[in-house]
Amino acid sequence: GELTMGTMKVQQLYKTEPLKCWEKAKELRVKHYRDVVSAKKEGKILSSGSMEAITELIAGFGDHIHMASEPYGATIGSDPEFSRQCVEALESRGYARDLCAYTRNYLGSVLINRYYFGGKFPKPDFCFQSHSCESHGKWLQAASEIMGVPYFCIDMPLAPHGLRLESRVEY
Repeated sequence: GELTMGTMKVQQLYKTEPLKCWEKAKELRVKHYRDVVSAKKEGKILSSGSMEAITELIAGFGDHIHMASEPYGATIGSDPEFSRQCVEALESRGYARDLCAYTRNYLGSVLINRYYFGGKFPKPDFCFQSHSCESHGKWLQAASEIMGVPYFCIDMPLAPHGLRLESRVEY
């Protein structure tokens, strides 16, 4: 069959259907962001950093919640008005317009001290980052400086996923 996408007709090769787990995924996402807010009250460590941060290291300290920066920045991107406020706050402090949109939304939310899900931005106990691209290492360093929390970063040499390079291992 054919599908119409805007003015373009596209041949549909495979039958598609909505994800059956989509509602559950949205429920789990909201639960996670509520857990971020309640972490400290529940005696848990709250960290923030990349999705790629090696959270197994944090687990060694005990119960923790890790607020991943990229999904939070993407979530803000779904709300143009909130995103605009975040980006304007960041740019007014001299940050470049060509930074990653996730970075701009996340850091802007930190600067205006507003959490997308309501209230103040939840201040982590520390920021923990795997430095895998140029903006990631500096992104969470800036966040930790703004919030006055410690910052830890592990430099990760780049290589195609799943490819073991001896030079990477040696690094």
